[in-house]
Amino acid sequence: MAPTATSLINHLGYAGLGAGLVLSTLGLFSSEVLLLLAAVAIRQGSFNLGVTLIIAVIAQLVGAAISYSLGRYGGAPLIERYGRYVLLSKHDLERAHRWFGRYGRWAAALGYCLPLLRGYIGYAAGVAVQPVRSFTISAIIGTAIWTVALITLGYYLAAHLSAIEHVIRPFSYALAAAVALAIIFFFWHRAREVRS
Repeated sequence: MAPTATSLINHLGYAGLGAGLVLSTLGLFSSEVLLLLAAVAIRQGSFNLGVTLIIAVIAQLVGAAISYSLGRYGGAPLIERYGRYVLLSKHDLERAHRWFGRYGRWAAALGYCLPLLRGYIGYAAGVAVQPVRSFTISAIIGTAIWTVALITLGYYLAAHLSAIEHVIRPFSYALAAAVALAIIFFFWHRAREVRS
């Protein structure tokens, strides 16, 4: 993921950042890596802070609108018909409806501030038929908070990259193994749940 993100930013600049962030909001790419790399580019002087923030938020809102539309106009029938192939059940669909009905605006805003979940929150909001206005406001709030937080973090961490790498390197394989095991357990558990 990181080499692709680096290529997008190095070769396409702001356009690469925008394209990558649209894909990230569709659940197809990592916004974390892109935004941290954009922060490094800001620190090095090749990106402008204001332009980066504007492009990043707008690109994520475009992705959010696409994922919301896909969820709203094609999501429920597709999940009911093909959901078992990606470990989604009709029960999951009903739970999403209840969850968005109860927490709507706040669920989407918070969802856009959480890694992994943020790539799928638009689909869920669309499937749950969250009102467009409420979803849009939530998406703006969530993506703005996420973008500012990651760019700020990346900007300050960029000054200490070699020290951070030195500290993290010994733990990186253990962390990767732990994440892989957690993902395997999740899918194993979900497969059992969907089959029941």
